[in-house]
Amino acid sequence: METGTDEDSQIYRTVASHYFGELDEFEDQENKYRDFEAKLEAYVPKDGDVGVPIRTLVEEKGYPFEEYTCETKDGYLLTMHRIPHGRDAGPTSNGRPPLLLKHGVLDSSYTWVANGPNQSLGFLAADAGYDVWMGNNRGNSFSEKHVRVHPSTATFWDFSFHEMGKFDLPAEITCILRYTDAKPEQKVAIVAHSQGTSQTLAALSLDDDAELAKKVSTVVLLAPVAFLGHAASPMLEFYAKATTDDELFQMLGRRSFMHSTSFLKVAFPMMCEENPEKCVLALWEMVSIPDHDWRFNLDPTYNINTTRLPVYASFVPAGISTKALVHFAQLMRTLDQTGQSKFQQFDYGAEKNLFIYGASEPPEYNLSRISTPISIFSGERDALGNNQDVNTLAETLKGAGSLVKAWRLPHVRHCDFIWGSEGYMKVYPTTLEILDKYTRPQVFAGSNT
Repeated sequence: METGTDEDSQIYRTVASHYFGELDEFEDQENKYRDFEAKLEAYVPKDGDVGVPIRTLVEEKGYPFEEYTCETKDGYLLTMHRIPHGRDAGPTSNGRPPLLLKHGVLDSSYTWVANGPNQSLGFLAADAGYDVWMGNNRGNSFSEKHVRVHPSTATFWDFSFHEMGKFDLPAEITCILRYTDAKPEQKVAIVAHSQGTSQTLAALSLDDDAELAKKVSTVVLLAPVAFLGHAASPMLEFYAKATTDDELFQMLGRRSFMHSTSFLKVAFPMMCEENPEKCVLALWEMVSIPDHDWRFNLDPTYNINTTRLPVYASFVPAGISTKALVHFAQLMRTLDQTGQSKFQQFDYGAEKNLFIYGASEPPEYNLSRISTPISIFSGERDALGNNQDVNTLAETLKGAGSLVKAWRLPHVRHCDFIWGSEGYMKVYPTTLEILDKYTRPQVFAGSNT
């Protein structure tokens, strides 16, 4: 199989190493790689959903599917996917509260439907009466277009979650309200995971005139990522502590990081079928959120439906800019001697910061100005969303009067909120109740009587 670019070739070797383990002799390596290639050519997935386009996946489950393109103020063309109603509802979405689902790092809209109708929030919310919109941030596999700039240029990739919050989220909200023919008082509810929480918090904190807040009814944060001083992600720890920003850009370039390729879309599902444990470790590393339970000899497949691993592996990684990765690494470095860290804008260095911000240090996101009701779900075993960091976020939002409640689940890790059984069994039912409370109070009142 042709692996394409040098980056693809490097990923190819990494996946093969995960697949076969350590190989000492060069000749043995080459033989194994040839065997691996042959297996790739012959691979036929056992799960019929592996590699299936999102439209096909949704429609085959009996749900309607629509696709829209929304332009941001700075020219990025974002693809939004919509499930306007559930399987058993009529053909209209009128009267259904709009719900925006925001994906995490290296992810896409696919994540909200990957587990099927009874376990994925996209389907569950549609069946619960919501008009479901699933966003795709700039630069992921669904949103690689711009009105002027080509994605082959470094200029296209000059963004982090800051721009996703400043431009992408408002554009998506505007798009939703336009295409739903919403009444002036209509608001959009948001459920966000991982990087999606970072951009949502950034967006609301940058909302000087409260124009965005007027359009958002409530926000539910799953595995929030804001303060990162205590995060235990080996990948981010390496980037944060072992290199400077310049060295990191030299290492990774200034364009995209970990985009999916035709090779990965075959290799990862195959590996996941044959070795679920190695698959979990490799897949979690790919999304910068490794399952750290292996350090304690715990089963890495805990809480995961291993039969669906090949499906996840067929759409992740969906890509991210290296600048976004650097921004997260910077947040890890803000931890001071008192144990406090900062949720702040991108640090360009003292000289450029003076030019951009008017100060040598980047400004912190002012979370105290957020008035939108926010609920938080975090996991005790989340390597990225550390308990101390989530506590800092919760206390900050509580001080602002915007925190509804913070739930912490004892056996939940970062990606369990979207792919694990704890998500649909414990988190999603409560999430839907919260959404009903702020978007359909009459439904919420009826469910508690």
